[in-house]
Amino acid sequence: MGKGRLAGKVIDDEGKPVVSARIVLKFIKSPLFNGLIPSWRDESAVFETATDKKGEWMYQGLAGGIWEVRALKDGYHSSSRQVEIRQLSANPHVELTLQRLKGGAYSIAAGLLEKANELYAIGNLDEAVGAYREYLEQDPEAVMVMLSLGQCLEQTGQLYEAIREFQSIVDLTSANPRDREIEARALAGIGDCAFKKGDRETAIGAWKAAVEKSPTSENVAANLAEVLFSAGEDDEAVSYFRKALEIAPARQDIRLGLVNVLLHRGEMEKARGELNTIIKLGPRTPSADQARKILVEISDKKKPLFVAG
Repeated sequence: MGKGRLAGKVIDDEGKPVVSARIVLKFIKSPLFNGLIPSWRDESAVFETATDKKGEWMYQGLAGGIWEVRALKDGYHSSSRQVEIRQLSANPHVELTLQRLKGGAYSIAAGLLEKANELYAIGNLDEAVGAYREYLEQDPEAVMVMLSLGQCLEQTGQLYEAIREFQSIVDLTSANPRDREIEARALAGIGDCAFKKGDRETAIGAWKAAVEKSPTSENVAANLAEVLFSAGEDDEAVSYFRKALEIAPARQDIRLGLVNVLLHRGEMEKARGELNTIIKLGPRTPSADQARKILVEISDKKKPLFVAG
């Protein structure tokens, strides 16, 4: 599909490499540069590879855009992360941690969770929902399984059911500081579903809580920043764009979003600095081409274009 290269490592919850874990790479979105901030169109493609004896993996030939990277292994919960792939510059090293299934639950429903994860990975979401629910009947407080079920429900458009599942995770994990990342992912899921339903106020509140609880997802912070910008909350938008870039400093599309706000505020020198950073990160990327065009507009003293939403 392209020239992008992605590599990573899979470890268990003790930090040891996981050998022969399946790595499923799912193409989600590709960028469209019709304005300052890239918009995205949904795409679909799935590739697979596996980890070696050091728990490491690599895949060559990926198109530019947003990809989901998911690791699966019998006896473990699955783990995933979304990353942006660029064609002609370095991409992030993706490290995923697989948590072992509890012995009792695994022996009660041997193979059922693996089946559910497999169905989810290959896109059979309706069947995955059924399998996850069957597993949860036997292990009703398996929060990682609940999280996967919530994500499946969201992707199939069952937003109210997804919100209920994510809220159940928040209720179970909020008292335990060790579960902050899981709670943050559930809060992010609530925000995503609320936004899809058109409830921006609830989405903003949930995304803010997710970022403050455990700032590990640049997508949550960036989505929040864009919604705040469209609502006229420029100061907060800048703050959350910067939080997103602390997590993923190489994300050129997020940096373009920050540029958009800075231009709107008339902070031309700050915008120019961010634009030069975009070009430095990947000189031959579409984002860099966009950055060069904006720099020309600024130099020519033209009024820069921005997208308020």
